[in-house]
Amino acid sequence: MSEHSQNEWLERYTALGAELATKGRESRPLAAGFTAFVDALYKLGDASLERLRTTDTSLLAPAAATGIQEIQKRLREGRDGEIVIDDPNAGAVLESIFGAPAHLRGGGTAVHACASWAQLGRQPLLALSERNTDQLHVLHPAARIAEQGQLRTPKEVTAGAASATRNHILEFTKGMRYGETELPRSSRISVRLGPKGLQQDPDFAAESILLGAHGAVGLVSGLNGLPNEDTQGLAWVTKLVSGWKESGFSFVHCELAEFENREQARRILDAITPEVDSIGMSADELNFLTRTGASPTENAATIAEAMNLKRVVVHGDKLAFSIHRLDPVLQQTAMMAGCLAAANKASTGVPQADLTVPPGAVFASAEADQLQQPHGWRLSAAVSPYLEKPSSTIGLGDTFVSGDLFVQSSLS
Repeated sequence: MSEHSQNEWLERYTALGAELATKGRESRPLAAGFTAFVDALYKLGDASLERLRTTDTSLLAPAAATGIQEIQKRLREGRDGEIVIDDPNAGAVLESIFGAPAHLRGGGTAVHACASWAQLGRQPLLALSERNTDQLHVLHPAARIAEQGQLRTPKEVTAGAASATRNHILEFTKGMRYGETELPRSSRISVRLGPKGLQQDPDFAAESILLGAHGAVGLVSGLNGLPNEDTQGLAWVTKLVSGWKESGFSFVHCELAEFENREQARRILDAITPEVDSIGMSADELNFLTRTGASPTENAATIAEAMNLKRVVVHGDKLAFSIHRLDPVLQQTAMMAGCLAAANKASTGVPQADLTVPPGAVFASAEADQLQQPHGWRLSAAVSPYLEKPSSTIGLGDTFVSGDLFVQSSLS
């Protein structure tokens, strides 16, 4: 991009940060579900990558062996994403390879989004049925959890005795080598130890419905973690989200994630899309769902048409866009706010209260100039403040969602 374009994006993002700081405090309520995790974060280095590469998987239990082989395969191919090892004891295998985790933090799209909103001065309502001490400890202290008709902070909630199952997040940096492969981007591989059901929180259900009277904005996420046989969990979420719309929620967005297969994706999308206004996904997830030779914007429009949605959002490292039939100014602002929130977290590793363009960020996506507006749809796109070597890549897509929905709740 030209220097003029760099300066123009810098000026636009600087002005947006100031606007969100002044206008974003007075806004509609935010409610989010339906997964929550404790994430064990591992910063991979040369030694741990070599231990992984030389691990003899024939010595491991079958599920752990399959999982380690998948991690090895993804790194050989320079890929990231999410995998499931259906063995609750596989955590010990991961720690034997990667060592003790560097940090324990809250995980899941809803948890990351609530942390970002809380940093921006909000008190979002989070669905949480598994209220153990480990999980409550890693939530943002300003998030709210419903209990006995009250909205309480994590410290105020009554904790159960059970311990949380950890996810294991393997984070790597662009330019690292795994055998003959130079890793092409800074990212992570998320490892879940078995399927985990949704946070079917009856207190959250009751209190979130009441937020409809104030035009609340809702986030639905985590549905990719549902086992195929768990029809009850999906039906529970679908019924609640339908109630959101009936009670007066002004906007409901469903954020997707990496599905095991297209059949699982279709089953979940067929159930939830009639109840939401919008869905969002990464560029890789869009390719997984469509697998056509059409352009990204055409593929997004095809999904929107087929599922009768008002909006489809696609976000990546350097660019985000939405195909929609909504206010173009608001949607442009929402895409930029998502990019700015994600860039701030990438710069520091944690969500920020003041959204500014991070030092060293560049606006480097030539893809923006190539986006084509599909017939019958509006196109809103933003070039992201991109950091080649971020401090962290954990939850950046989730933080993008938080910025997007912050605008939907604040400036619409």
